[in-house]
Amino acid sequence: MAINFIYFLSKVYTSLLSILKVILQTDFKVEKLNLTESECIILGNGPSINETIKKDLEKVQQMFSICVNHFASTDQYVIIQPKMYILLDPLFKDPVYELGQKLMDNLLNQTTWPLIVFMPQDFKKSPKVLQQLSTNKNIRCYFFNYTIVNGFESLNQFFFKKGWGMIQSQNILVCAIFQTLQLGFKKIYITGADHTWHENMRVSDVDNALILNDTHFYGAKNINLSTRFAPKPMIESQLAIQFLSLHKVFLGHQKNAQLAKDLGVKIINVSLHSNIDVYERGGIDV
Repeated sequence: MAINFIYFLSKVYTSLLSILKVILQTDFKVEKLNLTESECIILGNGPSINETIKKDLEKVQQMFSICVNHFASTDQYVIIQPKMYILLDPLFKDPVYELGQKLMDNLLNQTTWPLIVFMPQDFKKSPKVLQQLSTNKNIRCYFFNYTIVNGFESLNQFFFKKGWGMIQSQNILVCAIFQTLQLGFKKIYITGADHTWHENMRVSDVDNALILNDTHFYGAKNINLSTRFAPKPMIESQLAIQFLSLHKVFLGHQKNAQLAKDLGVKIINVSLHSNIDVYERGGIDV
């Protein structure tokens, strides 16, 4: 009884906090994106996407395909010619972020077909990004509210439906799946959803540095996660921090899976290798 009451109070608190965040952070004038397609495929950047492209390239080319992050900086971008591009990381609006600028240059110079670029409304505060994208007449920019809500489920659903809030997206794939659910797709395929970070991390036996072999379909590099952020006075386990981050990623997928079930939407993971355990496995059936 006491536990249930505490849980209820926590939901009241998070609901009130969510309402406040929506009031302060949400852009209520964001133009809604209306699509007529019922199926799509989201192309993640995990290594397994190479197998999907090798096996089902013609199918992918015929579908409403959605790319994320640095996909436009690869040769596959022009070959597949995606219909939509989703960005989330605020680094992409930072003019000094070299890889972000490379991405923008590729979007501008290589996009010769109609493309929707879908970004958080906060990107409007970076006029350089919008000015750059507006120079290519094939690109149309739309925005979504990345206002994280987490209260009573009925309240969350209300915010989701209005486009005023969404689930926490620790990873771009979580964000992309959530957005396709809200856009009304009835069948969503995902590939390149390897999510193998925990398999690719190791702690150095010399100095306890946490090293991640950051692997994508376009290459891999070692990152020293222990030196990525400024040191703090308190003792912190970088491994604990990373696993907490991974918890948020997989919890996001769990929430998407439940949302899809509630909406009657099928999410099919066609990745050859993937550690996501909440979506149906299968192939591309088009």
